[in-house]
This record gives sequence, structure tokens and C-alpha cells, in this order.
Amino acid sequence: MKRRRKERGMTLLEVLLATLVLVVGFLIIISSFVAMARANRYSEKQDIAVQLASRVMEDVRNQKFADVQSEEGSYDEYYAFPDFRHKTEVVTVGLVKEVIVEIYFDNDRKRVRLVSYCANM
Repeated sequence: MKRRRKERGMTLLEVLLATLVLVVGFLIIISSFVAMARANRYSEKQDIAVQLASRVMEDVRNQKFADVQSEEGSYDEYYAFPDFRHKTEVVTVGLVKEVIVEIYFDNDRKRVRLVSYCANM
């Protein structure tokens, strides 16, 4: 009699519990992949925004001191990156100008900000 119980196999309840554990495990793994994909996409957008901000800041540095002024762009101003726009704010303090370049993306919900100073020498 004891030998027969060992050879019977798994019950339906054990199979259902094992299936439930596997399904929950797969759902956790899939949600982790989705979260990683979102984080990677945000990181990619942030890298693009930093590059665009650096480009705008370099353009400001190449201007004459008197020509450095505040300006604001619109979406679609960057052909390759239509979801980005820039804003340049210039604050004059004596012979020095504080230049703040912000790149906005995700419909202005996120931004990257660079700050630099120009002197009239």
C-alpha cells in the first residue's frame, strides 16, 4: 500500500500551485524588462538633451558679448529631434552674463539645464 502512494504522481492541486508560481514569476520578469526599457529610453532622451544643450551653449560662446540674449525655441526646431526644444535665459550682472540653457522634452515635463558665464573682456 505504501508503495502505491509513492508511484501515484502529483495531485491536481500541486500542479495548479506550481503553475501559479511559474506565472507569477514570469509576470515579475516581464515587468522588470518593461521597467528597464523605460529607464533606457529616458536615459537616451536625457543624453540627447545634454548634447543639444551643449550645442546651444557652444553657439552662445561663439557670439559676441553684446549679441548674447535670451531666446526660446519651439518643438520641431531640431530636425532630427522633433520632441525637443530649447530655452536660453541670459541674466546680466555688471560685466558678466549668466547664461542658462534648458532643453525640454516629453512635452515640457522633463528638462536638462546647463549654466555658464560670459565676461565682456
